[in-house]
Amino acid sequence: GWTPFMNACIKGHQHVLKLLIKTATSIDLNGRDACGWTPFMNACIKGHQHVVKLLIKTATNIDLNCKDTCGWTPFMNAKMLLDNLIFAPKININATLNLT
Repeated sequence: GWTPFMNACIKGHQHVLKLLIKTATSIDLNGRDACGWTPFMNACIKGHQHVVKLLIKTATNIDLNCKDTCGWTPFMNAKMLLDNLIFAPKININATLNLT
């Protein structure tokens, strides 16, 4: 099952995420679902730019280069599933990303 945090990332509920990040005592930022996807991966895959920005801005321990069970990163999945990297020109990411 999905945690409230995972569900909010999947559904794009930015206000719920803000509340969880502010009040929850423990959130597994890199927890995985049955497909091996993290909450961050799910937000990227679903195209929730506002959630991706929020997570990058507020959660310092997210593995931006994590890989799913097939070895794909969040941005590789977004590129494949959305047929474009909708985030690249719109999100200023101060981190090292592996896009290959």
